[in-house]
Amino acid sequence: GDEVVIKTQVLAGGRGLGYFKENDFQGGVHIVPKEKAAEYADKMLGKTLITMQTGAAGKPCSTVMLAERFQIRTEKYFAI
Repeated sequence: GDEVVIKTQVLAGGRGLGYFKENDFQGGVHIVPKEKAAEYADKMLGKTLITMQTGAAGKPCSTVMLAERFQIRTEKYFAI
């Protein structure tokens, strides 16, 4: 496809609703056109993500994950 998912790799829940302390960039999970992936990564890498779980101190983002976007037909959750 023409879009990718870029996701902050930080050990904290609520990444999609969080924000980056240094630049006030909203959200650690985005669906973006492929050509904008580097621009979004630049706004995340080396910055501190603040979420409900991290508290005001936040967690540093040193890695992002890129994946091709696709449609999920069904979704199931389970716990062990």
